[in-house]
Amino acid sequence: MTVKVIVKTREPGGIHELAHECEFTRVPTVGEHIWLPLYSDLIEYCFKVVYVAHKPFVTIFPKVHHEYSAHIYAVQEDVNESIKTTGFYS
Repeated sequence: MTVKVIVKTREPGGIHELAHECEFTRVPTVGEHIWLPLYSDLIEYCFKVVYVAHKPFVTIFPKVHHEYSAHIYAVQEDVNESIKTTGFYS
């Protein structure tokens, strides 16, 4: 089973913001890294989740509001720099 979310991404310090419909096995949490193919299926970009807004299931709203479980905000990161700062490579 998967959950549908809206992921809003941007470059660090950049003004370009994109929105993507995604499915995950669970809603990502703040601090996690996620990978998204933005411009083609060949290249994936690394993003760090900085904010998660969960959407409640409220029966008084139309069904269209129940399509997505959360709105995720994420900033693009250099994956090599991120891994290096964790101390994985010494």
